[in-house]
Amino acid sequence: AVGRAFSFVLALIALAIFALLAGRLLRVTARDAGSDQHALRERIVAVLPLILVCELSFQRAANTIRMDMLTLCFMLGAFYFLLRDRDASSNRAGSWRWPLIAGVCVGGAALSHPIAVLLVPLVLIWTLPRWRSLLLAGMGTLAVFSLWLPYILSHLQLFCVQFIAQLVRKKDILSLFGGDTGGVLRVYAAQYGGQGFWMLLAGGMVLLAISAGLWRLAREWRSSAVVGAPNSIEVAAERTRRVLDSEVVRLIASFAGVFVLVLLSSEAWYPLYVGPFLLLTTARLYCDALHTPGASLPLWQRLQPESLALPFAAFALLAGTASFMFREHIVYDTPAKVARFEAAALDATRDCRVIYLRVRPDPYFALRERRARPGSSSPQQQEILEFIPGKLQFDPREMPFAGLRECMAVPGGHHEMLLRRYDSIACFLLDPNDAWEPPLRDYLRENAGSFETVALPVLPPLDAARLVRRR
Repeated sequence: AVGRAFSFVLALIALAIFALLAGRLLRVTARDAGSDQHALRERIVAVLPLILVCELSFQRAANTIRMDMLTLCFMLGAFYFLLRDRDASSNRAGSWRWPLIAGVCVGGAALSHPIAVLLVPLVLIWTLPRWRSLLLAGMGTLAVFSLWLPYILSHLQLFCVQFIAQLVRKKDILSLFGGDTGGVLRVYAAQYGGQGFWMLLAGGMVLLAISAGLWRLAREWRSSAVVGAPNSIEVAAERTRRVLDSEVVRLIASFAGVFVLVLLSSEAWYPLYVGPFLLLTTARLYCDALHTPGASLPLWQRLQPESLALPFAAFALLAGTASFMFREHIVYDTPAKVARFEAAALDATRDCRVIYLRVRPDPYFALRERRARPGSSSPQQQEILEFIPGKLQFDPREMPFAGLRECMAVPGGHHEMLLRRYDSIACFLLDPNDAWEPPLRDYLRENAGSFETVALPVLPPLDAARLVRRR
C-alpha cells in the first residue's frame, strides 16, 4: 500500500508537470492575439491531463511498485527546463540555471532507470546549437549520476553480472515480429487493452500522429523558401536551418525519438513514456492547424492529419480505458478472481518453508501478511523468493569482449549456483511460462520423483498456475 501510494503521488506530480508543459507549448503567440485561439488553447491545456489519465500504461505505472513513474517525473521535468532554457535564450535572457536543472533531472532519471536514454536525443534536440546549454546540462547530469559510481565500484562484479545480463537480454531488440514476446510491435500495442481491436486502435493512434508530423514537416519546408538560386547550396542550408529551428519541428522530432527508442526497447512497461509526448505533439499540431478559420478551407484541408491526430488519440485512449474497465470488472470480474486465486495459493503453500514465486497475480504480499500475522499457521521462518527472469544470460562465453567475459564470470558458475539454490526450495508456485527458465524447467524434470504437482483452479482471464511441492 505504501509503495503504490508513492507511485500514485508521483503520478499527480507528473500530471502537474505535464500541464505546465502543455501550457508552455500551446501558449498564445503574438500572431494569435485577438483571435479565438486563446480560449481554444486554454481548453486543450485543461483537457490534455485528463486524456493522459485515460492512458492505460499511465494508470498501471501510477498503481504499481516500480520506478517508471519516478523516471517519467524526471523526464518531464528535464523537458520542462529545456523549454525554459530555450525560451530564455530566444529572449536573449539566457540563464545558466535552466539547463543545469534540466541536467539534474536527466541524472535523476538515469539513476532510477536506464530508459533515461530517451533523454539523450531530447537534450540534443532542445539545446543544439547552443553548446553552452548542452555543456551545462551535461554537468548537471554527471553531478547526479556520479552518486551511483561509489556503489558500482565497490560491487563491480555484482554490477557487471546483473546490469550486463539485462542488456544482453535485449539481443532480439530489432525483432518486429516473433520471439517469446511476439516482437516489438506486439509488445508496444498490447499495453492498450491487450486484445486485437484495441491494439489496432493504438497502432492507428501512433500512425496518425506520425502522419500529422510528416504533414507539418512538409508544410514547414514549403514555407521556409528563401530568395536565391534554386540549386544554391547556401539557400538550401539556410532553408534547412529555418526548418530545424522551428519549435514545432523540434517537438515532432522529440516525439519521434522517444517513440522509436521505446519501440526498439521491446519492454512492456515503456509505452508509458510515449503518451505524454504524443499528446503534446498532436495538441500543438491541432492548435496550429485550426489557426485559420475552418469555414474558409476546403473539406480536404480541414480533414488533414494535423487536425485529426489529437481527436483520434483522445478517442482511442478513452475507448481503450472504458472497454478495459468494462471487461475486467463487469465481464470477467477480475478482482474477485484475484482474491480467490490468492486464497487458493495461501492454502496450498501453508506448509512450505521456502516458496519460489513465478506467477501472476503475484501473492507475495498476501504471503508476507500471513507470515507476520500472530497465531498464523504459516511457518514464521517462511522465506518468500521472487522470480528473477530466467531469460538473463550469465554464460561468459556468450559475451563479445574479453573484458565483459571476465566481468561476467560468476564464481563457481551460475548454473551450479542456481542448482544449489533450487535444492533449498520446498515449493515452486509457477505459471505456464517454463521456457522463461530453462534451468528450472530441466531441474524439475530431472527430479520429478522428488516433487508432487498441485493444480490451482483456472480462473480466466488469469493464467493457469501450479504448485510444484517437494515430497
